Amino acid sequence: CSDGFYEFGSSCVACHSDCGTCTGPQSSDCVTCSASKQYKQGTACVASCPAGTYADSDKVCQSCDSGCLTCSGPSSSQCTSCPAYAPYLHSGACLAVCPSDHYASSASSCAACDASCATCSGASSTSCLTCPAKTPHLVGGACTCKSGYLATSDACTQINECTAGTHNCFDVDYCTDTAGSFTCTCPPGYTGNGVSCTDIDECALGTAGCSPFANCTNTAGSYNCTCSHEGYWGDGIFCTDVDECSLTSALP
Repeated sequence: CSDGFYEFGSSCVACHSDCGTCTGPQSSDCVTCSASKQYKQGTACVASCPAGTYADSDKVCQSCDSGCLTCSGPSSSQCTSCPAYAPYLHSGACLAVCPSDHYASSASSCAACDASCATCSGASSTSCLTCPAKTPHLVGGACTCKSGYLATSDACTQINECTAGTHNCFDVDYCTDTAGSFTCTCPPGYTGNGVSCTDIDECALGTAGCSPFANCTNTAGSYNCTCSHEGYWGDGIFCTDVDECSLTSALP
């Protein structure tokens, strides 16, 4: 019998309209399929393969990988749509969550973060959630190097403002480098905030510690004491009476 018919006794009987060739009259007796229902599913012919299956090279409907809702082939990376428990279609695979360097751009797809982000909540360079090692500081959603740090090819390096000369301290010897910044203090004998320092006049304040028999002279950051009263000698802090009588008796 010719295509579209099957042999029944000594006669050729027409196949079911779904069949191209067949072994009997039923739609389940198809061997090959008609042009209108060209895909084979089990023993039946269908117009298209149902959800959860795909058409192989012989136009036979085969099951998708269990991770796919619909697919174009047998692999887990050939999904075309996804089940509710793994809704995100990424590079052909169905995922429960987007990869760490991607974000959920819709209810069913993932998009890449900006290259400056390690993780993100959106496409912008100011949508970073965490940062890579080379720019580890998260500032306003952007990965960058904070003020006080220098960006190199693979890291943010702390700047030592004290040795770099970029501080504004009154005296560099009293500049202390800190993480991303610096602090200033006034040297001994001065008062102020470390940036603006004023000499303390210990003589005028009476804090110099000079002997009552000495003159106090203020200097920058310090003071000098000199014994000045007649008949006294010493270092200015201690002034001792000179025993002129003993000195006179010692003369020849």
